[in-house]
Amino acid sequence: MIDDWRLKPHGFRTAVTGLTNTYRAGRRALELLLSEPNPGAVHEYRKEVKYIGYQLRLLESMAPSMLMPTRVCAGALGETLGQVNDLAVMATWLDGDPGGFGGSRQAARARRLIDDRRSDLQRRSISVGLRFHTEEPDALAIRIDHYWAVWREHGPEMAIR
Repeated sequence: MIDDWRLKPHGFRTAVTGLTNTYRAGRRALELLLSEPNPGAVHEYRKEVKYIGYQLRLLESMAPSMLMPTRVCAGALGETLGQVNDLAVMATWLDGDPGGFGGSRQAARARRLIDDRRSDLQRRSISVGLRFHTEEPDALAIRIDHYWAVWREHGPEMAIR
């Protein structure tokens, strides 16, 4: 459905402003995650990354060779952050009812596995996030503006498969 949406020229500025603001909020959420690595910070960062992916999807058709990889990265990063969040929830359940998971010994063993996996996924997510958010928000807006200008002057790219 979203793939059928078309931006009008006057709507483009609104879309770029929205993307820039969301991207800036994502950078702030990543900074918070770096300073306070907790499930709440993971959740907030995941939300911003997912919003960026949705907004990129609206703009992607003007420069798919440049924007599709970024959107795909946002989707994968959002999914991985979701797994980090799910593991945090699972750890909370385990802590709240170790008997429901086979007893204290089994729950402690499962908790170690969960914590190890969550830590690894979170570390990898931060590594990707630092690359994903390396560009300054205003530089992102300028780059998107250039894609728009090229698209308006020269039309769509050839199909990439």
